[in-house]
Amino acid sequence: MDEPPSPQIVTIKSVAHGRQRLVTLSDGRELLFSDEACERAAVREGETATPERLKEIEGAERRVNAHEAALRLLASRPRSETEMRTRLGMRGIEPDVVDAEIERLRLAGLLDDEKFAQSWVEDRKRLAPRGRRMLRYELLGRGIDPEAADEATRDIDDRST
Repeated sequence: MDEPPSPQIVTIKSVAHGRQRLVTLSDGRELLFSDEACERAAVREGETATPERLKEIEGAERRVNAHEAALRLLASRPRSETEMRTRLGMRGIEPDVVDAEIERLRLAGLLDDEKFAQSWVEDRKRLAPRGRRMLRYELLGRGIDPEAADEATRDIDDRST
């Protein structure tokens, strides 16, 4: 028995102030994707919506969702790579998507464990002074490499805290 032909993408309408697109298929289904996911996957009217193609678009949507979640996390304060990985995982984002997002943030300069460690130490010195050992312990707990933690806390004088 032959499988029915895959539906076609009939229309793509911009909705939600242009942030999302409603994709209508010839079989009557309507799918909602972010504008960015449609751009990344190069969704076009008239193309065949095979199950593989729809999975590709859904994958682009998952990457967009991971990026938006990561930016929201970074908006409140800088994060270490380990913290970001853990928080995205807690949101149910697949490990391969998390890996790709971590790399994207690294390349954009938004995720840098050494800068995070320096910033953490400076904030602690200003807002809640602690000794070198405690600061190092806090950094290690956030997944910072021991060498980077040592470097960030090198100038801390325990006698002045």
